[in-house]
Amino acid sequence: MAQNPRAPVPPVDYTSRDWLGFREFMLRAAQQKVPEWETRKASDFGVLLVELFAYMGDILSFYGDRIANESYLRTAVQRRSVLDIANMLGYIPSRGSAATVTLQFSILDGATNTPDELFYIPACTQVQTKDNVDSAPVIFELDEDTFLDTALTPGQNDTVNVTATEGVKVQQESLGVSSGAANQRFVLAQSPVIEGTVEIYVDEGVGFTLWQRVNNLLEGGASEATYSLLTDETGVTVIRFGDDRNGRVPLVGSQIRANYRVGGGQRGNVEANKLVRLVEPLEGVLSVTNPLPASGGADPESLNEIRVNAPKALSTLERAVSLVDHANLCLRVPGVARATAVDQGVITNTQNIDLVVKATGGNNASTTLKEQVRKYIQERTMINHLVTVVDATDVQVDITVTVVVQENFSQQRVQEAVELNLARLLSFDRVDFNHRLTVSAVYNVIQSTSGVDYGAVDILARTGLNGVGDIEFIGDEFPRVGTITVNVSGGIQE
Repeated sequence: MAQNPRAPVPPVDYTSRDWLGFREFMLRAAQQKVPEWETRKASDFGVLLVELFAYMGDILSFYGDRIANESYLRTAVQRRSVLDIANMLGYIPSRGSAATVTLQFSILDGATNTPDELFYIPACTQVQTKDNVDSAPVIFELDEDTFLDTALTPGQNDTVNVTATEGVKVQQESLGVSSGAANQRFVLAQSPVIEGTVEIYVDEGVGFTLWQRVNNLLEGGASEATYSLLTDETGVTVIRFGDDRNGRVPLVGSQIRANYRVGGGQRGNVEANKLVRLVEPLEGVLSVTNPLPASGGADPESLNEIRVNAPKALSTLERAVSLVDHANLCLRVPGVARATAVDQGVITNTQNIDLVVKATGGNNASTTLKEQVRKYIQERTMINHLVTVVDATDVQVDITVTVVVQENFSQQRVQEAVELNLARLLSFDRVDFNHRLTVSAVYNVIQSTSGVDYGAVDILARTGLNGVGDIEFIGDEFPRVGTITVNVSGGIQE
């Protein structure tokens, strides 16, 4: 007996997955299955059911596309997805950095608070900005103990300059007790945690000992006291221990504690003379202030920065041979957002390389961050390479344009929109070292702004120069917004 041949598989159109496409597909299928059902009126109950299923299919199709997009670094929009992909590539996004500042204390004449007749200001003394109705005060803590001999300048108000870092220290926070299971996780109670401040102590019966942090538990041996640290998309920090193959498991019943600091971000870059209040009064202190603004505070790495930096870091394979390798490896150091390497030539058989870095948020790197970058790269570069970490040379760009506004649009609003869009053209997340700013890019911004009839570029040049032309940034140069002037005519004057 001959077997019936298989029915042909109908073609599947993967580009037609919206409501209308599902509706037409189901109606055609119904015509083949139930040929006597001929009506296609909207009031027909069968048509209503088809349209309801098409609506459900449209929603499922939308979320299916969204889920697929979250699998790729370029198209993912959720921070969790981007962080997971970066982790898969071995890239650790920066969680931001805390600002530092120099504080100036004014001490009462002859004031002493120690047996040696010195005035003692303890580490972690907190100084904050004035209370603000709109936002919480910014708090800084002294980095170290300070002693002042007030007897050296009798009859005058004694002053002392000390360094302080934004944020609040959390000490001996109990994370819990080890269960003895592999891959245990413990959550730090407070956030955001400042990069590089976490210390984990484990008491396995002989007192609390400091465990070593590794970027990946695969770096730890079976008997090594190591842990890894992960910050999720909400900013919560999780501590993870090993499995006795990659990092050992804390013994059952071991107490686990953590020291760390919370804070960080650009909000810590307060202006001069804003830190004027002690959180807890200190007898003998007349006043406190910051003569200079705080600097170095940066927000966590943005999604766009992670998309750019993660593939670059992957390409180096933990070795620096070419200049591009050196620059890309810098991006593996938490806190570095942009980097380039400049060849300074050979001196006494040593290749000298300047590493030019920008911290997260566009600030210059702090002294601490520079040293971290230098050590990290020096361990991975060629034996005859000498690296030096330096600041970038910020180059400001002046842009002047003339715009004619369409007759039904507000002249003032179009002017403000053009100014904003031109400033975005040089925003930190859109530029990099060795950037090229073209005249066509400026024209594109003008013409793409709603309400613009037409326009012209009058000046596109480095600050202090005139003319119109493409600008190339080379070496240690980094583009910055200078003066933006938008001359407008036409439209509605309000």
